[in-house]
Amino acid sequence: MKLQYCTIDKQIAIEQQIKQELAPRHFQLVLEWEEIMNYRRTLILEWLYNA
Repeated sequence: MKLQYCTIDKQIAIEQQIKQELAPRHFQLVLEWEEIMNYRRTLILEWLYNA
């Protein structure tokens, strides 16, 4: 799959599709995973900035 620039509309559409196709608990796990990945990315960027 080729990644393209993702607009907010595309992001919302994908989120809605995932929400419809996954069980509520699985969708919650995806949201938790995304939160962890965002936090890790922030830590890495802060580390690089402060290096």
